[in-house]
Amino acid sequence: MRISLTASIFLFTVASIAHVINLEISQTISARKVAPKIIIPAVPSISIPAIPQLPKATIPPIPKFPVIPAVPKAPAQPKFPKFPTIPPAPNTPPVPNNPITKSNEQNS
Repeated sequence: MRISLTASIFLFTVASIAHVINLEISQTISARKVAPKIIIPAVPSISIPAIPQLPKATIPPIPKFPVIPAVPKAPAQPKFPKFPTIPPAPNTPPVPNNPITKSNEQNS
């Protein structure tokens, strides 16, 4: 039975890949085997006194203070522009029909 060159190369490639996979599987299995335990000679035990445990610090709860609402600020007073003062008029004769000047003249 004759096999073509292409078929033989294909079969060789498949066989070599299978061989590599087989090697990888066998190495992982052997790596999983338990290594021999190293026996350490017994050391006389030294008793260490237990360190007394301090009680755990408890943080007291933070007291909840009532929420004080913010004091509203007083509204700003409106600032009016300062008007220039009008100087008094020079000496002018009183108006004859002015009721204010009439009452002033009668009172005096």
